[in-house]
Amino acid sequence: MKTLTIRQPWAALIMAGIKHHETRTWTTTYRGQLVIHAGMTWATDSPCRRQPPWSFVPDGRLRNALDHPGPAGPVFADQRGAILGEVTLTDVIETTDYAPTDLERLLGDYGPGLYAWVLKDPVAYPQTIPVKDRLGLWEWEPADPSR
Repeated sequence: MKTLTIRQPWAALIMAGIKHHETRTWTTTYRGQLVIHAGMTWATDSPCRRQPPWSFVPDGRLRNALDHPGPAGPVFADQRGAILGEVTLTDVIETTDYAPTDLERLLGDYGPGLYAWVLKDPVAYPQTIPVKDRLGLWEWEPADPSR
């Protein structure tokens, strides 16, 4: 299964259905199911390092996503070095061709020369699966083929 390692808190926010784009310096022609792996490190560029993440959105969506299970299943904000679940990669858009919302801009880098990976339909696994980090888009073979 195609897998992408993403640092926290971004991985948890993707699985909560709040972060719909993952911005990268590179593109891919791959489209389809994509396993989300939470990396071992916390994102140093995360606004969550400077102030509580729920302070960014008045309606409390970020706070709820980090504190409680969401509609996509459990949220693993503190989980690192583990598979969290799956999303569908539907498109990759050059950031110069895209106008992100204020929330999307907060949760990603939409500067020139980058790509926004469009992620839909997050499905969190009932339990995380410990797996060592890898860079790029990589293949993960689950021990349980029903995943």
